[in-house]
Amino acid sequence: MTKPKSDKRPADDPAKRGRTLQINAEPGKTQEAQVAEFTARGIVPMASVLTTYSKDTYSDEVSLTDAYRELMRLSDASTGGDLAHVERLLSAQLLALNSVFAGLAHRSKSNSQAGYLGAADTYMRLALRAQAQCRQTAQTLFEMKNPRPVAFVQQANISNGPQQVNNGVVPGNAQQLAQARVGVHVPTPGVPPPPSWEGAPTVGDKLPQRLHDADMASAVLAKD
Repeated sequence: MTKPKSDKRPADDPAKRGRTLQINAEPGKTQEAQVAEFTARGIVPMASVLTTYSKDTYSDEVSLTDAYRELMRLSDASTGGDLAHVERLLSAQLLALNSVFAGLAHRSKSNSQAGYLGAADTYMRLALRAQAQCRQTAQTLFEMKNPRPVAFVQQANISNGPQQVNNGVVPGNAQQLAQARVGVHVPTPGVPPPPSWEGAPTVGDKLPQRLHDADMASAVLAKD
C-alpha cells in the first residue's frame, strides 16, 4: 500500500527558515518585547517587502533575516553620512528607467505603423512618464553630488503692491515710530526738524484725507 504524500515540510526546511526572522535573545528582554522593538524600528516590514517582491527576480528565496541585517547595515551607513549605496541605486534606476522608456517608445512606433493609434498613444504616454521619472532621478542624483548653496536672508520685503520700507527706526522711540508710520513730523521743543522732514505736515496741520484716524492717534500719543 502506497502512503499518500504529505505537503508538510520538515521543521528545518530551508524555505521555511527563509520566511522566519531569526532574533538573537537579549538578556533581560522577553521575546514579545524584542518583537515589538524590531517592529517599531520599521526595518522588518521593509525587509518583508523586499523578500516578497524579489521572488520574481531570484530563483532562490531571499532570507528574511539576511534581508533585515543588510537593510540595517545600509541604514546605519546612511545615518553616518555614507550615501554611496544610494548613489549606486539611483544610477541603476536611471539606466533601468531609460530602458523602460526605449521599450515603450518602440512599442508605440510599432502600433502606430500597424494603424493602432489608440494603443500607440497609450504606449507613448507611458514612455514619456518613464522619461520624466528618469529625468527626475538624474536630477536627484545631481543634487546629491552637487548640493545647493544655502543663503541666510536677514530681511525679505515682499509685497504685491506699493510698499514702504523704513530701516533704521529705533522701535523704542515712539516719536520716530509715529513719524515713520504716518508721515507726520512731531516737533520737539528746541530741536529743528531733520532735512528729510522739511515741508512735512506737523501735528495740528490739516492732514491729507488718506491718513486714518488710528494713524493720527498714534502721532498724538507719541507727542504726549
